[in-house]
Amino acid sequence: MKYSAIPLLFLFFILSSCNAGGEKKKEGVITYSIDYPESKDNFFLYHVLPKELRTSFKDNKMEMKIKKANMENTIIVDSRGKKIASYYNYGEIFTTQLTPDEINMVLASHPKYKITFTNKKDTLLGFDIKQAIAVDPKKPNEKIELWYTDDIDFKNSNWFNGFGEIPGVLMKYSIVQYGLRMEFKATKFEAVTIPDSVVQLKRPGTKISHTLYDKKIMDLFESFK
Repeated sequence: MKYSAIPLLFLFFILSSCNAGGEKKKEGVITYSIDYPESKDNFFLYHVLPKELRTSFKDNKMEMKIKKANMENTIIVDSRGKKIASYYNYGEIFTTQLTPDEINMVLASHPKYKITFTNKKDTLLGFDIKQAIAVDPKKPNEKIELWYTDDIDFKNSNWFNGFGEIPGVLMKYSIVQYGLRMEFKATKFEAVTIPDSVVQLKRPGTKISHTLYDKKIMDLFESFK
């Protein structure tokens, strides 16, 4: 089965720092809005899809959680140890911790983006942000705007999501996942202490392979269409 990109859901990603030029934030929670611009004509699909991603981060680890009603899909990433785990709860609970081979297959599934850094700068939620443009060589007419911040103490925050060349934490970006274009934008930052348990890789539930986990997520999205 073909591996899909981990959502950055999928970061997905981490951010922090509301004091430009000051000390970088080491932990906190970022809330992202999620929009599906190409799905708005499908009334049912657009309204049933989750619209929010919450990312908790500390110690170069992050938990990216998407919840909608009784559905939860969570990705846990350890950027220092290069590890990934996933948790799925939608009437039944499953968990998986990716093997090195599975991680390599996920990384290989991402488009080989050509990244161009621009001189454009802005601010968002008090963060200084910079722009880069990503282009998939197979789709040269489609440009993806990436806005990222250096105002966070988090190394290699994009090693797993296809945008590994981006040196900072993504704050606005888009991806195509499970046949859907998703646009993410940071809308809230909370400077709170994150318990170690939040960013631990282990989760309760039946352990399954990443292939089966990925299929369950794909089947769930297909059921929405």
